[in-house]
Amino acid sequence: FDEYSTEIAFFSIADSLRCLASNLEGYEGSFELGNINIRLEICHSLGTLMVVAEKRGFDLWRHVDLKLKYNASRLKMHGKKF
Repeated sequence: FDEYSTEIAFFSIADSLRCLASNLEGYEGSFELGNINIRLEICHSLGTLMVVAEKRGFDLWRHVDLKLKYNASRLKMHGKKF
């Protein structure tokens, strides 16, 4: 990811995580998808995200915390009712 901007690198990794998570939605069987172990791929993607963030000097956990606080403050979103 060195040749990509921070935004493109993060978007690419986040999109991979979204795709992996969508394969797990409502899934009660094995975490294998063909030859792919989805849990292992999710761990690898998260690890890559953390490495990219650290190399770029991006405080990933601060932004995760800010996003969680923002989401908690939102009204009536995705079935939540305040």
